[in-house]
Amino acid sequence: ANSSYKRYWEGRLRAAEFYSNLRSMAMLGCGLFRGGQGQYMWNHRLGEDGYNLPWKQSLDDDDDRRASLARADIVRFAIATAVGLKCHLRLMGSAYYEGELSQEDKWRLNWDRMRLRTLMNDREFAEVDKALHVEETHEEKQLLWTSGKTEPHVFHEREDPPENPGGHFLVSLEPGYRQLLVLINFLLMTVKLHANEPYGYKERFLPEFIKMSTMIMRAQDRVNTALCTPLPLPYVSLVRTLLLMYLLSSVFFMHHTDGIWANIVMPMLTATALLGIDQIGTELENPFGDDLNDLDVQEMIHTFEREMMRLLELSGDTYARGCFTWLP
Repeated sequence: ANSSYKRYWEGRLRAAEFYSNLRSMAMLGCGLFRGGQGQYMWNHRLGEDGYNLPWKQSLDDDDDRRASLARADIVRFAIATAVGLKCHLRLMGSAYYEGELSQEDKWRLNWDRMRLRTLMNDREFAEVDKALHVEETHEEKQLLWTSGKTEPHVFHEREDPPENPGGHFLVSLEPGYRQLLVLINFLLMTVKLHANEPYGYKERFLPEFIKMSTMIMRAQDRVNTALCTPLPLPYVSLVRTLLLMYLLSSVFFMHHTDGIWANIVMPMLTATALLGIDQIGTELENPFGDDLNDLDVQEMIHTFEREMMRLLELSGDTYARGCFTWLP
């Protein structure tokens, strides 16, 4: 139980580290863009002499619009990276070990894939999605690709998960690259495009972005380690064998003259406590599942999304903020 709780706490710390580093990278990227005349006035005169957002919009020039497009790209790839971690965690349970994914888990994975679809164009999503190597039905391919546009509600409105004749979906066990690697590469390449541009940032800040991308990958590796490193099998077997031997041998030390409390109540409480601790350790072994006692990664993603929208609002970038909308 102590080892499982340590793993649970380690997973929480590393997941928070991942989203913290990702937020810092997006915040630095959006804050360093110079923009044009409108952004300059927004940074220096906000709140003075009645200077407000409509006034800033009236002063926006081509450099401001280019900076807005750059901020929108950085934010969308940052959010996609946040969602990509959840996709990775869904597959790191039984999928990459047993080579199959249940229908319920595939349904949840499809919802996350469609969230990624809403943040990318066809080419970008195809590059990201092919890293999953998960079997698909004809119906799923139609929902994701046929319409040519993003429709996240198509998986949300269904009452039942997609059905497959075998009852599960096959997952390739061949060694391959991670989906998060592609997403972080898109984010970093987007940031690099605007170095030394008139509307962008000074090239001397580029090493900071590279450092942050490395920290994001390191945090993701630590999350992966906390999830994938199993408890030693000999240790688990020894603990459970000793627990079983103790419970079975305790009856030989009872005497009928000690009464109901010593012979029935106390052994029952002892067995309940020891078996309960063992079960708690089993439940906490994977902190990134979808059970009620697991870490709520979806809440972390939702908080990150709101922070990114607020960041664009604080930057006075109404165009970039208008590129995003909340979907049901």
